[in-house]
Amino acid sequence: MHTWERGANTMTGGEILIQCLKRYGVRTIFGIPGYHNLPIYDALYRNGDIQSVVACHEAGAAFMADGFARATGDVGVCLTTAGPGVTNAATGLGEAYADSVPILLMNGDVRSEAIGKEIGAYHEMDLLTFTRPLTKWNGMALRVEEIPDLVDKAFESLNTGRPRPVHLSIPVDVLKANGELAIPDRHSWGKSPIEEETIERAIDKIFASRRPLILAGGGTIASNASRELIALAEALGAPALFTRMGKGAIQEDHPLCFGYSRTKTSGDLIQESDCMIALGVRFTDLSRESWQKPPRGLIHVNIDSREMGKIYPPEVAVVGDVKLFLLHVIEQLRGRKYSPDHQWQEALSQLKKEIEQKGSSSRRRIFDARDLREVLPRDAIVSVDVCVPGYAMFSEFQVYEPRTYFAPTLFIAMGYGLPAAIGAKVAFPERVTVSVSGNGGFLMTCGELATAKKYSLGVISIVINDSCYHSIKLMQDADYGGRRIGIDLQPIDFVKLAEAFEIPGIQVKKAGELKLALEKALETKGPYLIEVVL
Repeated sequence: MHTWERGANTMTGGEILIQCLKRYGVRTIFGIPGYHNLPIYDALYRNGDIQSVVACHEAGAAFMADGFARATGDVGVCLTTAGPGVTNAATGLGEAYADSVPILLMNGDVRSEAIGKEIGAYHEMDLLTFTRPLTKWNGMALRVEEIPDLVDKAFESLNTGRPRPVHLSIPVDVLKANGELAIPDRHSWGKSPIEEETIERAIDKIFASRRPLILAGGGTIASNASRELIALAEALGAPALFTRMGKGAIQEDHPLCFGYSRTKTSGDLIQESDCMIALGVRFTDLSRESWQKPPRGLIHVNIDSREMGKIYPPEVAVVGDVKLFLLHVIEQLRGRKYSPDHQWQEALSQLKKEIEQKGSSSRRRIFDARDLREVLPRDAIVSVDVCVPGYAMFSEFQVYEPRTYFAPTLFIAMGYGLPAAIGAKVAFPERVTVSVSGNGGFLMTCGELATAKKYSLGVISIVINDSCYHSIKLMQDADYGGRRIGIDLQPIDFVKLAEAFEIPGIQVKKAGELKLALEKALETKGPYLIEVVL
């Protein structure tokens, strides 16, 4: 580790920024160096406590920060230069914004005297206006002394309320300038209390029901409330469903887990239930498409008050942290006896057996989620890109631990799978990490294979190759009379592509071969590619 040559309180703006990030526990920064952020990279070089992972493209760096954040629950940090550095990272910002992921995007900007002048400065652009729709907060430090306060504001936004990305821009001359100031202590922000009257109304509603049902969304995982969710389900004998963002909130082999909320089975359960306890849910189209009627007896728990009543008016609106709510409810349940509908309980037990039998008896496909599940350890991390088999995995691939499965859910940005897996692997190098991509999405960020190789990150990349944009083909067949245009891709041998990065690979062409290929990949310490040819 390199040390400062000046006095303890005299540092450049870049050095002050790094010291501020260190006090908030930042241990990894994903990005690409450029002229305007070089003072930050020099500070990283001089301080060795924060790992720098250099990506091949800023979109890849932003996706890596996203994967790191989803896997850890910590803030993912992305660092770019001005202008195209930020615009390239914007797709990752959009994904994090839509899926409520805490990312800090930082960039070096043009010199402060040129901000807003349009004088033709190198990489000149109004970056704050550009990122405002994609961030929860953004700001710019125009003096060295402003950096600590703005870092505090960024982390306050990241750690309070609904998690979403933030953006901090610092002109290059501010990053180079010297300042004499002590780095202030780290701030902490507690959870806002939930009104006691609201808790009582929710508990009364639960005890008045006979067929309660729990729907877990991304807010359940964000608040680290999986244990409390399971405790509530078991106390009530209530079936638990999950949205796309809530996948992993409850282990899918638990007797009370009934899967993804979009299936017909889930829609039937919701129709039969007399009380839905929705935890950290937004009721997006992707979560409720199979529902025939609105849920009855809705108790909606969400940290964002703006989500209340957007789609369904709740009978009890609980604005607050999911874990805090569950702790209150579980404490109240300990002193009271709950009597569920016994016929409902018997029907749930029978339905669970039918679901398990159906899943095990269906014919194996060339790409089959069951092959992954049977080979991968329970805590393996799986990052899924935008592709037809990836959509199917929401229902077909069982997840047993929170923060081990993620996908671009609402912004639906292609190219996400591989770099997000790299970000997760950086966070947990000892964990098995797999990306699942279609050929179209993989081509958008396949250069990040070089990142995996450079940093010896043993990510297993599964590429499903059908030489087309398959989901678009299905839409054209269904809605446009089979008039197909713009969907065919140049045939590519992805194993040979991996070889160009000195990464071994194998092709899978028959049902059953994927399982063998995965076993072989697990024996390899470095990155590995499996091409599934359809």
